[in-house]
Amino acid sequence: MLAAIDQIQKDKPELFDLTSRSPQGWPLVKDMAAYQHGVIDILAGQGFCGRFDGEEIALKRTNDFTEHFDVNYQDKYIRKGSGIYRGACYPAAF
Repeated sequence: MLAAIDQIQKDKPELFDLTSRSPQGWPLVKDMAAYQHGVIDILAGQGFCGRFDGEEIALKRTNDFTEHFDVNYQDKYIRKGSGIYRGACYPAAF
């Protein structure tokens, strides 16, 4: 997940405002939907199936389980590090 966040920052720098940052130093996201869907698209290219549920991105490779990630902070900034992983659901949530 963190590699996908790094990748979208490289691939689509226009989605981010590097002059506005969270207290942790994470950049502001100008288009949150494009950011979330872009992360999902990158992970889909790696064999994952993903969905954004309005709060978190849920990822799976099989229907056995999903892992859930909160990739934005305060609905304004990217999120990395502590707090990004929210948990798993058995069986898969979708």
